[in-house]
Amino acid sequence: MNYLSIVNILSQEKPKTALEDINKLSHFAINEVRIILGQREQSEEDLFTALGTLRQQIVDHIPHTKVEVDWSLLVLMDYPKISSASVLEITRIIQEALHNAIVRADCKTLIVSARKTAKNQFSITIENSGGKSFKCEREGGFGINNMMTRARKINAKIDLAPIAGGAILTIHLP
Repeated sequence: MNYLSIVNILSQEKPKTALEDINKLSHFAINEVRIILGQREQSEEDLFTALGTLRQQIVDHIPHTKVEVDWSLLVLMDYPKISSASVLEITRIIQEALHNAIVRADCKTLIVSARKTAKNQFSITIENSGGKSFKCEREGGFGINNMMTRARKINAKIDLAPIAGGAILTIHLP
C-alpha cells in the first residue's frame, strides 16, 4: 500500500528522476513479496535493521517538498531479536501509519522516533502534523482497525491521539 502511495505521489511530480524512483520502488515491492512468501515464522529478525530497510525503501523516496521527515530509531539497536512474523507485523503497522499520515492527513511534517524506558520497555512513536487533524470520535477506518488487529496478534499495544493538524500514534512493542 505504501509503495503504491509513493508511486502515486512520484507520478504526479513529473521530473525524470520520478521515473527512476518508481522503477526502484517497484523492484522493492517485488522483493518484499518474495520475502513475505518465503518467510519462515520460526526465524528471528532484528527490528532495527528491518525498519532501516523500510526507511530506505519508502521514506527516502518521499519528495522533501511534500513532507519533511525526521526518522530517529537508534534506540531500537538495543531491542532483542524477535520472530520474523512479529517484525513483519510491526513493519506493516508503521507502513499503515505512514500511509495515513501522508495520504489521508496530507501532513507536512512526520516524526518517527523510538524510546526505551527504565524497565526496558520499547515504543515507537509516529507523529504527523501540518495536515488534517485526526478525528477520534469517528470509528477507525480499515487502516486503523488493521493496525489494532496486527498489534493484538503480537501482544503489542497502540495508542492513537489527535493533535492540532495531525495525530500521534504510539506502538508499545511486545
